[in-house]
Amino acid sequence: MKPSQSTGMTQPSMKPSATLTMNPQAGSERIALRLQSVRLKHMLGQAHAILGLCADGREKLTGAYIFDSHYIFSLVDRIIDLSREMVFDASVIAPEGIRTCYSAFDNCKAAAEALFLDGLQVENTAAAEDFEDTAEYRLLQQALDWIGGSGNKRPHASVIGLLDRVLRHVFAAFGKKAPPLPYLLDFACGGTRQRVAFMDLDGAVAPAPDSSPSLDDLQCRPLLLLLEGAGADGGTAPRAGGSPARQWWALAGPEDISLFRTAAEALTWLDADMGEADEEQLLLLWSPAEVAGRPGPAPHCRAALASGEILLWKAGGEDTGLDHILTALAGTLFSDAGPAGGSGV
Repeated sequence: MKPSQSTGMTQPSMKPSATLTMNPQAGSERIALRLQSVRLKHMLGQAHAILGLCADGREKLTGAYIFDSHYIFSLVDRIIDLSREMVFDASVIAPEGIRTCYSAFDNCKAAAEALFLDGLQVENTAAAEDFEDTAEYRLLQQALDWIGGSGNKRPHASVIGLLDRVLRHVFAAFGKKAPPLPYLLDFACGGTRQRVAFMDLDGAVAPAPDSSPSLDDLQCRPLLLLLEGAGADGGTAPRAGGSPARQWWALAGPEDISLFRTAAEALTWLDADMGEADEEQLLLLWSPAEVAGRPGPAPHCRAALASGEILLWKAGGEDTGLDHILTALAGTLFSDAGPAGGSGV
């Protein structure tokens, strides 16, 4: 069933230049590969949840919401728990060299304990006239500094620093020894050849029985929207020869995708969940700031973290819905000026 049939939304238009094929290198170890992919999806979900908690804290700091010190301590505890689970998942996916990630987690946890858990007393500022003068405001600001590293005397112990280390570690494992993901999507954007090797986790591809897949069988709505946006700036069909294609990896379902790549300069990770209800539609982009800060979609984001390298969105109105944002981001994401330029990982 097409996504448009189950959600009532219009199927994105397709560019004939893209091709979808089975990976000829995909072996018979499909069960092991699927288990690894599910583990990776779980790890990325934890990272997305951590960044969502950070965005929630940023929103509380605006003064539009009422909160107390219990909210702050719960926020820190939850982030530590998610971070521990994330590092464990990373150790299962890419065990070689994982000690550096565990050391980063230990530093991050120790910094939190020093700031918030070692007998910290919250002073009574009930009489404070300005929100910025309350103990809760200052405590939440400390928590956000610990998350982002801003003002932190040990920036290497920040949550964002931990996430960056873990994601680079796991994504680099795909670059050094790429698993033979079953599907290959080839296309071009602005003259740059792209290849997305992806795992179908739950109906992202629906090929006809006893036939090879074609572009018409692609059911992943976020990936279809990215293809539509990539073709909007004059993308052409992939050409034989020339420079190697820029390699991406993805985990895909009908309404969600985790798309990533890495290089020495920067990592790029796009995570989209386009559930039927607006409140379930979420989008995250972690990329170099010059890409994340592209005029247009960025002003509509829920939060900009790490000096604009990390953007988070929730579905909004006609011009801020995830369909619009994904399509608008694609041209820059896949172009020569996009993140981690070059031919490979």
